[in-house]
Amino acid sequence: MTRPDPNSAIPGEQRARLRQRRVWRAMLLPGLAAVAVLYAVRQGLGGSIYTAPGQIHPTFAIVFSVVVALFALIGAFWHHRAIDEQEERAILWGNTVGFYTAVTSAMIVQTLTMARVIEPVSHMTMMLLALAASVVTYLWHRFR
Repeated sequence: MTRPDPNSAIPGEQRARLRQRRVWRAMLLPGLAAVAVLYAVRQGLGGSIYTAPGQIHPTFAIVFSVVVALFALIGAFWHHRAIDEQEERAILWGNTVGFYTAVTSAMIVQTLTMARVIEPVSHMTMMLLALAASVVTYLWHRFR
């Protein structure tokens, strides 16, 4: 069931622009707030997040994990409250394809690695593959 639109008296194009602003706000503000918090933590650690070459300060790593999870959750709820049904359906399809791509490709790569058919593959590479599949599906579903 859809929520009643409080702007139903406003012409369609203006209503669409207002919705787009709400969507962009829901995506950008939590991200900018997270960056501001992480910048403040970095400054509190003396301006650097590294304790040694290639090693991130444990305090920053913990705060980073909490801040990213929290602000992603806030942004996700806010974003899904601002989008319309078509956008929501495209996101659902994109997420579904991305999830199945991540699961199946991880199993395939692990099996091929264990058989020594291929070299180990970075988990970030696997995530980027799933993200690409998700974005392509989203764009196809949203703009077809």
